[in-house]
Amino acid sequence: MRYFVFLLSCLFSIAQPQKWTLSACIAHGLRYHEQLQLAYSDERIAKQKVLETIAQGLPQIQASGDLKYFYEIPTTMLPAVIIGGRPGEYIPVQFGVPWNVTLKLEATQLLFSATYLVGVKAAKALQTLTTYEIKQTRQEVIAKIAKAYYTVLIQQQQLKLLENQLQYLDTLLQHTAALVQEGFVQPLDYDRLKVNYENLKSEYENLKQLVELSKMLLKFQMGFPIKEPIALADTSLSLEAFNTVFLSWRKHVWSPTEHPEYQKLIQLRRLRQLDVRRYRSLFLPTLVGFASIATQAQRTTFDLFDTKKRWFPIGVVGLQLNIPLFQGSQRFWKIQQAKLELKKTELQLQLFEKRLQLQQEQSLWQIEQQLKNIAQYERNRALARSVLETVQKKYKEGLASLIEVVQAQKDLREAEIQYFNALLTLHLSFVDYLQSLGVLETVYLGDA
Repeated sequence: MRYFVFLLSCLFSIAQPQKWTLSACIAHGLRYHEQLQLAYSDERIAKQKVLETIAQGLPQIQASGDLKYFYEIPTTMLPAVIIGGRPGEYIPVQFGVPWNVTLKLEATQLLFSATYLVGVKAAKALQTLTTYEIKQTRQEVIAKIAKAYYTVLIQQQQLKLLENQLQYLDTLLQHTAALVQEGFVQPLDYDRLKVNYENLKSEYENLKQLVELSKMLLKFQMGFPIKEPIALADTSLSLEAFNTVFLSWRKHVWSPTEHPEYQKLIQLRRLRQLDVRRYRSLFLPTLVGFASIATQAQRTTFDLFDTKKRWFPIGVVGLQLNIPLFQGSQRFWKIQQAKLELKKTELQLQLFEKRLQLQQEQSLWQIEQQLKNIAQYERNRALARSVLETVQKKYKEGLASLIEVVQAQKDLREAEIQYFNALLTLHLSFVDYLQSLGVLETVYLGDA
């Protein structure tokens, strides 16, 4: 018997989709969203770029081999006087042997390069920039998931409301049909009620499809399989809980430096500054140390593997100093371009800070406005519900018409729609407000 109960519970759990809280949806999205996966890939690439740049300053060692066969030995013109000839005359002489082989091992070491030093700093700055880009992407993903979640949650509440009203109208429709047969109600009143019922049914079906589309959007934003069913764990939105969280963050002392996108722009400005330094460093000399050792064989026949014959060693060490003197005006104009890019980034910082302040003020105004609207719409809901109950009682007592009942029920539905629309706008504006503060992850995941 216990096994049978356990089996039934397992089958029931399989049939029911997993219920997700908002924090669980966000955690899933931060792990599986494709946009974040791309950002993590960029971070790994930036780390490899740092190592690649550092490796350019490490010793470079290479081996090479050279095999030459001179089917015509090079000719050199020598003065004829060396063999008793007349001055001003030259004689052709061939030096060397047909077969020449050289094996060489060469090493170089960068001793000084201002461009290299700046390049290492730039690569590390780029890696830091990708870290801030990940933080910014995480904020964007959280905002999209939260907005999609609130949308589904409120649409489901609206759907439940329409479902209850449909059940009520269906019952009323059946009751009215019986009254029409008995002659107590005009057929025209029944037809009007039927039209209202069909309109409400069509509205219900449309909203039902919209909920499914909103769920698909939520699943997409959280990196969840689109075809897998999903259910939300939260069934209500408490205004008391909202006010508590909102008031705690309403007192938050705002600073743009806390925002990931602002931090990213700061780091981007650092990269632009390094660009200016990099192009200026092109005017400085570069010093490279080098050393090589080689061995060479010269043969009249192809007997290179004859160990009894001699190979001749060659060795050299030295320094190479490169001093850039003039390359047209390319470096000058590159510096000017880098300066303009730096100025452009500074302007972007100023613009972003103003835009962030504007977004914050707009979100606050929207939140406060919707809180007032919700309070008014809540009173309207209560009044419309009271009117409907009164009209229903009068209708049962024969003191009110069916049209009055339908109209009162329609007024209640409109009041409910206004309330839920304001509730959705309230939560979406709160997400925008938290995003302007750069604290979405702190609020929804507790800095996890």
